[in-house]
Amino acid sequence: MQKKHLLLFLIFISLSDFLPAQQSPLHCGSTHLLEERKKENPDLAKQILQLETQLQEQMGKAQFRERNAIIPVVVHVVWVEQADNISDEVIQSQIDALNRDFQRRNENRLRVPEDFAPLMANIGFEFCLAGSAPDGTLSSGITRTQSILSCIGNTGSVKVDGKPRLFYTALGGADAWDTEHYLNIWVAPNCDAFLGSSSFPGIGPAEEDGVSIDPQYLGVFPENSAAFPFHLGKTLTHEVGHYFNLQHTWGSSGCDTDDLVADTPAQEKAYQGCPIHPSSTCDSPDMFMNFMNYVDDECLMFFTQGQKERMLATLAGPRAGLLDNDFCNPKVVTLTPPLSIYPNPARDCIHVVLKEDQTEVYEVLLYDAAGKIVAQQEGVGGIAERINTQFLASGIYFIQAKMGGSIYTGKVLVLPEAF
Repeated sequence: MQKKHLLLFLIFISLSDFLPAQQSPLHCGSTHLLEERKKENPDLAKQILQLETQLQEQMGKAQFRERNAIIPVVVHVVWVEQADNISDEVIQSQIDALNRDFQRRNENRLRVPEDFAPLMANIGFEFCLAGSAPDGTLSSGITRTQSILSCIGNTGSVKVDGKPRLFYTALGGADAWDTEHYLNIWVAPNCDAFLGSSSFPGIGPAEEDGVSIDPQYLGVFPENSAAFPFHLGKTLTHEVGHYFNLQHTWGSSGCDTDDLVADTPAQEKAYQGCPIHPSSTCDSPDMFMNFMNYVDDECLMFFTQGQKERMLATLAGPRAGLLDNDFCNPKVVTLTPPLSIYPNPARDCIHVVLKEDQTEVYEVLLYDAAGKIVAQQEGVGGIAERINTQFLASGIYFIQAKMGGSIYTGKVLVLPEAF
């Protein structure tokens, strides 16, 4: 919508735009949780205004306008029932969807109305599952924690001494990885409290900084799935928009409130379902198909150039720690000499070399993370032995090379072909 004077932001931070949807669960918990934080901290409104002033100063700098960024992601799966323990493949489908949406490669962008099409933006962000943990060890970018707390994903209610249990291992959840350098995503059942929620940059404890989402709505599924109509991964796109400082397109409700983005038209309230364009609430067609609205996944289509500028300024400011790291590229792990493994990470095959007696035969075993043998063959010392990984699921695998009475070990990360 057209930018108002910055003082209108005071209106935004004093009103809640947590508008109930017509279906259960509620769509987005981000602004509701922000309101809860403001009740707990009377000084937070002033802090938010200061952060917004800094962001406005950052915006418009040419060196940030076309900057691409690789964002390392860690997904913390906190599960109660086995159905909540979503697979690596589902998680990868969500990362792929996130990249399509942030790079303007989503198929439904072709249905954006002609009057809004010139505003569509390629944000240029590339999201990847982190290949290295904060301590430098090899990682799949996914952690898994079993919980006995059935609604642990409801961060607004399931708390101990004001702390949401989800974000703390000691409270039954999962500790964040360094939130300055990783985008942390918690996937946990929230008992239909909302589809997902996100923290806003610079607000709240660092240990709780990131996105949370109910497992039912993470990933891409067919139309006949239980997630329908939120089955195409757009919930996470919406919440990551909040993570990079975007507001809902209707501000805090009403035609005179502002989302602080110049090219999103004024909109009185949230839309539901799949409206027909043009639909209007404030004397101009509403951009209900913007990712920061509440419509069904099939009808969420794009970010604008103004939203791109705001997200890039956020990346250059409070989210700058996400840049200039190599967490998407796993470090080579120390192997038991004289074993070597390459390439690491691998996509379609790995080579194992045991530099011992050139004529002695040794056995090579490849184990998955659960300890199951997934490949077994023989090699000859000093000669590279090829193991096909093309049909393996992405993740961490362990190698044992047995020669005589000696056992040599190593780890390898298998990545999907699209990585």
